[in-house]
Amino acid sequence: MLQRMLKPHEIIKRLSLPCFFVIFCVHTNHAAPQQSSRGTYIAEQVLVSGLNFGLALPYSNGLEGFKPWLATQLIVWPLSFGGHLLYARNRSFNSEHLATINQMVPSSLAATYTLPLAFDSPLEPGLRMGSWASIASYPLSIWAAYSLGDKYSQVPGGIAGQSWGISAHSILGAAAGAELAALQNRKELLSNISLVVLGASLGHLEAVYFFHRGKQSSEQGMLNFLGLSLGSLVGTGVVLLVDDGFTNRTFATSVISGSALVGYVLTSLITRGMTPSSSTGGPKQPRFELTFPSWAISPGPDKNWELKGLGFKIHL
Repeated sequence: MLQRMLKPHEIIKRLSLPCFFVIFCVHTNHAAPQQSSRGTYIAEQVLVSGLNFGLALPYSNGLEGFKPWLATQLIVWPLSFGGHLLYARNRSFNSEHLATINQMVPSSLAATYTLPLAFDSPLEPGLRMGSWASIASYPLSIWAAYSLGDKYSQVPGGIAGQSWGISAHSILGAAAGAELAALQNRKELLSNISLVVLGASLGHLEAVYFFHRGKQSSEQGMLNFLGLSLGSLVGTGVVLLVDDGFTNRTFATSVISGSALVGYVLTSLITRGMTPSSSTGGPKQPRFELTFPSWAISPGPDKNWELKGLGFKIHL
């Protein structure tokens, strides 16, 4: 048994799903890349597409043995590099393009893979459907994200300034998925998780599009997110009073998710048109810039070596 577990293709099959999870978590949170260049885009997306197609296609289609797996890698990675180079050659990439792509691509892939699983498809057939569907959904998400990146480039604060609103919509999407699973009284853990992830992914994609015109300031987004959180607390309190122990799953999810939605909507109505906070009204604070001493050893006029100190300065 141990010898079988150590076979390369078996190891790859078992590592593929954890790899997708890590890519999703890390890549989604990489919303503000420091280097804004075509090379950064190519490097990131070759990694994502290579892992997606290089791991998903062999796993989901039952390719056994090291040779088919290696052959897949030798085909997928060069094609991935060539495809992204061809797409990027006449396009410029700033930080908003990269950030928007990094937001939308993982959500698109997550939705693609969880959609068949959310409808009670067994694991391997569901992954097979998702892997083949990602051949279309992945490039479409790149195209849509780049177009929205042009819009976010004109919004103060860019997509990072809309992060509170995007997070709120993602949570509401996950709550909708949990509510649907409860209404259908689903018992399978995989089906329940798939519905929640599908809802969160679709909510995230919707939010990236919804906020591309900069519909709210960062302050409004934070207050609206707080309203959503407090609304869910109210719903939890109601469930504790009425159904101690959360024995009725449908009632609990309906009340909590409904209260969160109501809290978010009410707070959004209150903060709409709110006067923005100003940070420039008070007296300007002094700015300190400190340059530490640096020392140098050089020959003096009498040919002897001496130590010279260069002092430091403080600017107010």
